Amino acid sequence: MTGTSLRICVAIPSLSGGGAEFVAREWAAWLARSGHSVSLAVTHPKDTDPKIPNVDVVHLTGSGLISHARSLRNLLRRENVDIVVSLLPYYNLMAILAARSSRTGVGVVISGRNVEVPYPEVHGTKVVTTRILSKFLYPFCDAFVAISHPVAAEAGALYRIDSSRIAVVPNPATAKIESDGPYEKTPGVYSEVHDSGEVRPINIILPGRLVDQKEPAVALRVAEILQRDGCDVTVHYFGDGPLRSQIMEDASFSGVDAVVHGWIEDWYRHVPQNSVVLLPSRAEGFGNVLVEAAAVGVPAVVSSQALGSADAVIPGLTGEFALSRSADSFAKAVRKASKIEIVGVEAWLKRFGRDSSGAALLAVLESVAGRRAV
Repeated sequence: MTGTSLRICVAIPSLSGGGAEFVAREWAAWLARSGHSVSLAVTHPKDTDPKIPNVDVVHLTGSGLISHARSLRNLLRRENVDIVVSLLPYYNLMAILAARSSRTGVGVVISGRNVEVPYPEVHGTKVVTTRILSKFLYPFCDAFVAISHPVAAEAGALYRIDSSRIAVVPNPATAKIESDGPYEKTPGVYSEVHDSGEVRPINIILPGRLVDQKEPAVALRVAEILQRDGCDVTVHYFGDGPLRSQIMEDASFSGVDAVVHGWIEDWYRHVPQNSVVLLPSRAEGFGNVLVEAAAVGVPAVVSSQALGSADAVIPGLTGEFALSRSADSFAKAVRKASKIEIVGVEAWLKRFGRDSSGAALLAVLESVAGRRAV
């Protein structure tokens, strides 16, 4: 059905507040600019939700999965929607229930945004109930869109989704940078290495929420190790959260220079020279900030045990993987990454632009629409 205008509904909690919401906004805006009719079905709208040109936003009334699914089903019927796209597990279940009970032939494209099985402590006890329902309902989707190849592999094995219906659609990770216009790349430590024994600075950058899953205190232990090796280290936190006070207290106790800037949307514009981005999370489905860092010339480090980030770093070119989540392992990876000068990765970065991401998603939607029309 290439070239045919589609009526698309995207189901999401709101239009602001997290990575999935950002992706939903970008996809909806791109599809609308490409001539498709797009609506966003939200369950928890916020005053901070931005307006998207030529995209309708519909508040789904009710409370709970069945009520929200019924409200979405009514919307799909009323708007004669061709395909419903969902982000996040709850909304995947809601979309499948709504579409399959609508009896209108609407296609269902669900998505996976994180790795799930290895780290149950990250996702909480509610994931158990959600997973039971998902194992029953996910096979009824028309397509599963994964944020990364590790997430795709896990979904196929866990939810018995046929591989022919699974696609990896790259996140539009560089969309914010594209919107900001021209930017100056920030060189890494490599250009400032001194053989004379002079102390060289390293700025460790953590862009993200200060919550348990992100393990922000690990950066302080990494800084201590590097300081013992003769580095002048400052840790910069671009984020906020319940661990903010504890982080500052720990930094003072350990003698590490740490600055909490709070969340800054364009954090990459505020990164000093001689920086390495560190993402010490227990689990990641991808890691947008790793690609954003590469786009502005800053090398990044993440644990290989985060799994989903395998698609977001090119070892030796845009950053390094720590073998484990230990401070020693991260410190070794930071040392290696600090010597990287990021060049020649423009073609790889283009994969994460809004046009590449939008076109990949549209290809999936058109394939589903074509199969449903037969």
